[in-house]
Amino acid sequence: MPENRLNIITIHEPSETPAASHASKVHELRAQLERQWLIDPNQFNPLRNCMERERLERTWLLIQRHIDVQGKQIADVGCAAGVFTRRLREAGAEMTGVDIAENALKQFSLTDSNHIILIQGTLPNTPLSDQSFDMVVCTDVLAYLPKGEYRLFFAELARLLPSEGLLVCSSPIDIHTEQGVERLVELAQTEFEILEDCTSHFAFYLKIKHFLKTPLLIIRGWHHSDVRRKELVNRRGLSYGWYWLNTAPPFVWIWALLEFLSRPLLKLINNSRRLLLFLEKICRFFSSDSGINHYLFIGRKRPIQTVDPKEIPIEHPKRKEIWE
Repeated sequence: MPENRLNIITIHEPSETPAASHASKVHELRAQLERQWLIDPNQFNPLRNCMERERLERTWLLIQRHIDVQGKQIADVGCAAGVFTRRLREAGAEMTGVDIAENALKQFSLTDSNHIILIQGTLPNTPLSDQSFDMVVCTDVLAYLPKGEYRLFFAELARLLPSEGLLVCSSPIDIHTEQGVERLVELAQTEFEILEDCTSHFAFYLKIKHFLKTPLLIIRGWHHSDVRRKELVNRRGLSYGWYWLNTAPPFVWIWALLEFLSRPLLKLINNSRRLLLFLEKICRFFSSDSGINHYLFIGRKRPIQTVDPKEIPIEHPKRKEIWE
């Protein structure tokens, strides 16, 4: 056998290119959302509970304070099944709806898509034309994107607008993240001047709701072995032991009784706007900024800065260095 003079130990395959990596992430996200739309489309319904309905109403009021949408060209990017898109259409806007999921657009079409252009597309690379809209609405989409694409997200939305065009944008804020709002504002201000914003302090509401849903999650783990297995994979230490113990007899029977008792309370908190706003007042008072779980703003696209030729500095030849 001839000697291997090159001494090759292993062969490295070329690494995945950034473009291929991005395409695979888009494909993965689309597949995930398509599946979620098939399994439970109601999870994307902005009318499903009082908190989502309140967010929708605050978005509508914010728009009304800054623009008359009659006759305006507006894109709803991340339109889902079109609840808010249709509301803008009824107010006289010329609407284009964009969503990553084909199943979302099918739901949209089955309900009512008259006089609305529907396009399947993804952020941060939509198929929409440059500067083709007076306003872009993009609510609660940013959190679905990888962190590395947040900057591209705002650049793409700015591309769709002419100078002085308006963006209405919102995002949930993780209540356990420090300075989440400040970081979001910094990103938005790279392309937009924020005209008005609105913060929702629903942290207390969400914590109470999560507490009331605990019995249901335990019962679901007992009835569905795949749910139980998935939860156990994501838990460690005491959390693992607690969940394993409580999803087995006799403790699961206690949780079944608690689930029966918590059901009417969960229904109340899901549907009572008065209770939602009361809890928000308490949250604002005691938690201040740490209780913010949602941020909404309307911004104007910043004009492209032009440089006066008189202000361009004259570059003088540099002295040649010895190593040159």
